[in-house]
Amino acid sequence: MIKKTILALVALSAVFQISAQDARPKYISSSVTEISYTGNSAIGEGLTSRGDIDTLSTRVGYSVMNISKPNYQWSVGGEWNRLAFGTTPGTPVPNTLNSFALTLGNNWKINDRWTLQGNVKPGIYSDLEDLGVGDINAPLSVRAIYAQSQSLQWVIGLSANWRGEIPIVGGIGARWAINDAWTLQAGLPETRLSYTFDDRWKAYVNSRLRGGSYRVGENFGTRIGRPELDDQDFSYREIRSGLGFEAGITKKVRAIVEGGWTWDRRIDYPNTNLQLNGDGAAYFQLAIKASY
Repeated sequence: MIKKTILALVALSAVFQISAQDARPKYISSSVTEISYTGNSAIGEGLTSRGDIDTLSTRVGYSVMNISKPNYQWSVGGEWNRLAFGTTPGTPVPNTLNSFALTLGNNWKINDRWTLQGNVKPGIYSDLEDLGVGDINAPLSVRAIYAQSQSLQWVIGLSANWRGEIPIVGGIGARWAINDAWTLQAGLPETRLSYTFDDRWKAYVNSRLRGGSYRVGENFGTRIGRPELDDQDFSYREIRSGLGFEAGITKKVRAIVEGGWTWDRRIDYPNTNLQLNGDGAAYFQLAIKASY
């Protein structure tokens, strides 16, 4: 009798342990470290030359995604971005700009065809000279994905950044797995054609829109003789095309090297109608991504 009781208790304990393990949240963590340099080129304000400019951008991010439920996932993380500009003295461009943001994401699979995604990045976007309410921003994006087949998905997207040069941007895109090796991704902010050699190696060509919006300090304009630029929103934009290679360092860590040409570089102060345009320049980018 005692032996049967002990066996029953052991079996019951095993059932509870399995149930508890199944009920535990499951998570995927990911991180990214990225450095990008866009070379020196002339920059002008209308027909007036403002010297030269080069740009060094840095991005570091980490996020955790909860994948406990098959039809709904959420993620939370943080991201730091930094822009550093090399310019001619007196050019109406800050030396550095930073953002420190919380990254929040949702992925809802409505049915076998439709998936809805949403992301928002509330945080501080500033030159960090004098922080205030104006330095807070929360860019967001929403995407609806329709799976026409296993190889072809259509995307309808909308992005909102109230401090940007264009506050709301929308469009239609697609992802097409042409075959086991070739994949085409078309839309904003990136259009990419990639070729997968094997589990470790991948090559791609792409065109991409990148940049951000920030608030400059209360005395930024006054210091350079442009008081109308004090405490103003600042937007930076690059449109670039390039060639990249992606390599698996380990099963969980990948390195990406990319280089090409930035054929449009623009700085905009939306509330003052001041716009600076840069000539084309070469760029180079290195990134390390990990998931675990």
